[in-house]
Amino acid sequence: MQKFKNNSLFIFYLALTIAVFFSSASAALAKNGTSTVKSVSNQNGQVNALEHRSTVASFIQILKEASSSMAGGIGEQVKVIAQQQEDSDATTTKAIETIQSRNKIKTFLIGSDYKNLGALRSEIVKTRNRIDQLGRAIKNATDTAEIQAQIQILEQEQTKIENFITAQEGKFSLFGWLVKLLAGYQNSSQSSLSSTSTPTSTLITQVTYACSNNKTIDAAFYKGETKSVEPGEMPIPSGSVKIVLSDGRSFDLPQTVSADGGRYANSDESFVFWSKGDGVTILENNIEKDYKGCVVSPENGIIVISPNGGETWIKGQKVQISWKAAKEIKFVNIRLSISGNEDGQNFNAAIVSNLPNTDKYEWTVQNLYAEVLGITALPTSDKYLLTIEDSEHNNVYDTSDVTFSIKGTAIEQACISSEGTVGTALCCNSAKDFPNSCLIGACGCSPANSHQINICNCGEGKCFNGSACVIAQ
Repeated sequence: MQKFKNNSLFIFYLALTIAVFFSSASAALAKNGTSTVKSVSNQNGQVNALEHRSTVASFIQILKEASSSMAGGIGEQVKVIAQQQEDSDATTTKAIETIQSRNKIKTFLIGSDYKNLGALRSEIVKTRNRIDQLGRAIKNATDTAEIQAQIQILEQEQTKIENFITAQEGKFSLFGWLVKLLAGYQNSSQSSLSSTSTPTSTLITQVTYACSNNKTIDAAFYKGETKSVEPGEMPIPSGSVKIVLSDGRSFDLPQTVSADGGRYANSDESFVFWSKGDGVTILENNIEKDYKGCVVSPENGIIVISPNGGETWIKGQKVQISWKAAKEIKFVNIRLSISGNEDGQNFNAAIVSNLPNTDKYEWTVQNLYAEVLGITALPTSDKYLLTIEDSEHNNVYDTSDVTFSIKGTAIEQACISSEGTVGTALCCNSAKDFPNSCLIGACGCSPANSHQINICNCGEGKCFNGSACVIAQ
């Protein structure tokens, strides 16, 4: 009887817990649903994707019309800014639509779409930097009243998007905090979206860096007031950089003293942005973690990201080739060559041609047909270079900065280390690469019953026994 009573109490409390859970879920979903309905008209909250597209389209149209009548290089600057904003608007509108169509239950469980919220934050920074550029470009131009009016409207639109982001970040969810923690996402209140430029700082330039694994960094560099120092003292840096990472995080970093490149860091040095030439290094707690191989994203060309020097590929291994290319480039060719004329070799072969420009390609390291030499092979060498070119314009290309290596398989290395050389031959269809040439029959079939495979040439009086070149018996 006591056991039955305990079971009854357990079932009662379980039912009560489930009821409370679903009651909370329903309330949260209703709240989120109300917020979504208000998103079209609530000025304090959210933004309507269609209205945003219309507003920006009007801004772009006026800029393009005005640019044609502006003298000197001003018109061209305005035209470029208009095109950049048009591209940005496509990303922004898509992100808004994706966020607003997110499943309510999914939002309740794991929170808002932080990936697209991060994309919106990135576009806000880019847009504000363009507004600043536009203001400086038309400073000495005449008849700019209409452009100035459109700038104010665009600034109001950015404020709406900021409010939209804040509202989305504030939605209740059970495990959203955990998703944010794992993704390294910070709310707008923790990481300001607004530009850090002050009345005493001037925007110098804005740059987008392309990193490995399709990550990006948007950076806006500012110049501050020169700080006076005593004669003989080291100059005090006064610049700063505003960066937005593709994972949604953003940082306002002051410039620090550096003997090499431009170094920017937060107060406890837990995050360092180090710009050197066309590349940048990101250090988090003195470790290069998620953002590696970052280089200036091309506006009109191609940049090889990997392999870019020092790598080692093994035949038979699957490797990922990655690059960044301007959006106008639709198809690319990928070629492999040996730098210089190593041991009489002049190897140059295509890995793939007319490949859609997807910024990456997985390839199994294997023999290639070298057109000039008329052979199918892949010599082992530490002087390989990889070139990626525009399929339609062969003068638009980039090549690995430094050579990298391709090594053979274990059996291929065994051939080479025993003074043999790798070649090809017609052998019986049943034979596989590097057959035992010390035995009779592997390559003794008729051409109709043969195929081309890799073999080990050991020279006169020797044969390959499957492990090494030995004296023939």
